[in-house]
Amino acid sequence: MLSSLAVNSSTKHNSSTLSTTKICENGSDQELLQKNPGHYFFRRALLCNYEHINNQETFDKTIAILSKSAQYKYPPAYLLIGILYENKYESGSLIYNAKGVPQDLSKAIINLEIASSMGSTVAQNKLAELYLDDAHLIEQNTKIKDISNADSLIPLPDMTKAIYWFKLAAKNGNPAAQGSLSELYKMGIGIPQNYVKAYVWQNLSIVSQYRYNKKITSDSIGKILLKSHIETRDKIYKELSANQKIEAQKLSEDYAKKFVKKPSELDLFSTNSISYISAINIKKILG
Repeated sequence: MLSSLAVNSSTKHNSSTLSTTKICENGSDQELLQKNPGHYFFRRALLCNYEHINNQETFDKTIAILSKSAQYKYPPAYLLIGILYENKYESGSLIYNAKGVPQDLSKAIINLEIASSMGSTVAQNKLAELYLDDAHLIEQNTKIKDISNADSLIPLPDMTKAIYWFKLAAKNGNPAAQGSLSELYKMGIGIPQNYVKAYVWQNLSIVSQYRYNKKITSDSIGKILLKSHIETRDKIYKELSANQKIEAQKLSEDYAKKFVKKPSELDLFSTNSISYISAINIKKILG
């Protein structure tokens, strides 16, 4: 699946292109339009329209441009459509000034599943988080939602599906999924409690984070998060018996060979795109 994506010239991505907004000028970047229309329409939606979503009309306009990108089987388009519908479902009034409706969740899942089938571990992890629905929180669900779970067309949380997608994404090398799977094993939420596997997956998540972000140790926020994850891993390790520590070390070596992977160009580009829209969302929320 991933190899077929890599050789398809119509699905090439370049994270550096997020730094330019020349494409927003009318009639600009015609060369890219001819060479890679999927990437062209994706960039237009992300760089020229997303920040200006302020009602249902502008939301629909952005979705329409992303849909043009998706027509060319461009994986990041399906991912972003899924994320936009999930955002609208949960907090549309706050982020987009467009109230979410129950159907938004179904549209989010459909598009995230398509992106997942095209090799996006980011989409696989997003599906897992969607189905998890903060079920791992000790306190009552703290999400502020436009649509309550009682009104949802799809019952949430769904731990069976959440675990399925977390395992798939984790085994495909996604560090966020690996960290979440560790937490679920540690707490015994939706899966039998297993401190050995909690340690192993947390250890793999730390290694994978370095592969996804080589500058993590020079980024202030990244350093804080990484330190927290290392402390969590070490705390779990201290809880293990002597035999469990031996088992954990052996399993870590085995899993590292199988599940620590070089991130794909698609996942790196998708991660940058999500960071971009997350920064805009925070800006909107803070005013």
